[in-house]
Amino acid sequence: MSASVRRLPVRDSEQLSLCPDLSEHPYSRCTLTRLENGATLILDKSPVDEAKPSAGKRWTAVRTDRDGGQIAVSESNTSNERSSSPSRPTPPLSGRQLTDIVISARWKPVLAAIPSPPRGASPVSSFQYLPAAKITDIISRSVPRGLRTADRGGAAGYGHLTVDDGRGRCLVAVTVQQWKPGDEALEKIFKGSAREADGTRVEITRSHPEKGGEGAVEWSVDTWRPDGLRIAVSELNAHAYRLPGTRRDPALGVGRLKKIALSEAWRAALSEKNAERDRR
Repeated sequence: MSASVRRLPVRDSEQLSLCPDLSEHPYSRCTLTRLENGATLILDKSPVDEAKPSAGKRWTAVRTDRDGGQIAVSESNTSNERSSSPSRPTPPLSGRQLTDIVISARWKPVLAAIPSPPRGASPVSSFQYLPAAKITDIISRSVPRGLRTADRGGAAGYGHLTVDDGRGRCLVAVTVQQWKPGDEALEKIFKGSAREADGTRVEITRSHPEKGGEGAVEWSVDTWRPDGLRIAVSELNAHAYRLPGTRRDPALGVGRLKKIALSEAWRAALSEKNAERDRR
């Protein structure tokens, strides 16, 4: 068992108190509950090693208060963190018992002793700001008619959904970032890439995903515009990372992924959001 106590920046506490994203953690079984005092409680049951989902189990309860205080208690049925071999059928405490630990009032003096994070400190990247719902809406509108979309999710600057042409669901994910024009780090990433007529850099790759299962392939189109806007679109031949491929190729071709990445809908959405911010 392990426990951790920390204090998050209030502006980030809601985003950092959510269940694991199923596109990255497909074996997670998680519930989120809003407590009477406004705190959030998640109870997650996941494999110790996602490459071996039928082996060891890890259960985690996390309470996040409105002021950013967060308590997490985790347990597993393995003898140590590096092993996925179970030593018993389930972890020692039930989900209810884990919950009782994290919501206990005994944590109050511990939380009170932790200083608030310095202003401006944030583990959430500041240049990713389109909401996930807006990103998935644009993806959905860019998918050819006749394909079913489902399983929407994501976070700030990142959105994903699945598309299904009747041959199996495929994960489509988009990252939206605003960089400085001519950024040195991106110059290295896009070195040797193709250029569109307007100067947009385009990098196309087909590979086995780093977090992919057996037979999984990932097609991606990464674009960087002269004004610094970067849109990266990727697609798997499975409905989540870490899963084996369920079909030979993803449902959308590279041409369609490129069309999504170069769509003017992204710039329009960013302009709309900036205008809304200025009106406040």
